[in-house]
Amino acid sequence: MNRLCQSSHGSLEAVINMTGYFGDSQRKLVHFSRDRMTGMWLSRAVVSDHPQSGGSMIQNTSKRHCDQKHGDFEVVVLEDNELKHYTRDNTLTVHRNASAWRCSATITAAAGPKSPIVGPTCLYQISPDSLMALVPCNSGIEQHRFKSNTWTRVNTIAGMNGPSCVYTNPIAGITTFHAVVRVDYKIHVKIIEEKAWKPLELALPSSLSQIRHTPYHRVTRTTNPIAVVSPSNNMFDNSPNTEAIVFHACGPSWQDTWMILHWSLPAGTSQWVVSSVVLPHATGMPL
Repeated sequence: MNRLCQSSHGSLEAVINMTGYFGDSQRKLVHFSRDRMTGMWLSRAVVSDHPQSGGSMIQNTSKRHCDQKHGDFEVVVLEDNELKHYTRDNTLTVHRNASAWRCSATITAAAGPKSPIVGPTCLYQISPDSLMALVPCNSGIEQHRFKSNTWTRVNTIAGMNGPSCVYTNPIAGITTFHAVVRVDYKIHVKIIEEKAWKPLELALPSSLSQIRHTPYHRVTRTTNPIAVVSPSNNMFDNSPNTEAIVFHACGPSWQDTWMILHWSLPAGTSQWVVSSVVLPHATGMPL
């Protein structure tokens, strides 16, 4: 799932399923953003009070009315055994203790998958009026489309059903969609084609492609510890770098502790570097 997105506010935005938010022992799906001037990550609001998976987030490139400056944020998350689609109205100025996040649709009610969902969904946009969701199910990864305020199932990609995230890579004026998908304890990068995926030649370094797991660092099979995003809209005043947030096991081997790092792949290079710290410590693997 795409936990991370570039926004037209000039910031990075992320949604993370975590415990301990303001002392709450229950898991919450929390919206974070990174200030472009200071580089600091700040929590903004709770998106979902009952998440069963990590969330996938994008900023919609379309506007609901002509004078809207920033497209709305969209999130999909598994909640109460149903796929929920949340929207944040970016025309609103909201007090820190309030939230502009509202449930827009229940995807499974409208287009329910043919087989049980086995992991978190990935949300992405292919045109101004169409959102897409990759839903990992027993039968493969199902593709769903949101158009005209309705979700419908359009395709199934067989042979792979791990949790994935999608980012775009404009090459020679043609935008290709890349999926970062988990298979067991490894991360692979694939190019999405209409009914199949093919490997990407540039592999991830071992620090990103290998998922550390121990009897104490518990890694659920239904999560993907890496979320990658690359800007694809030139009107967004953002870095040209590919950006990622990654969950890393840390601390003594007998403690289930994690940290969340922000990685960058500078434009024109092949070397990933740590850019900043999103969260220095979390008990239990975030989702």
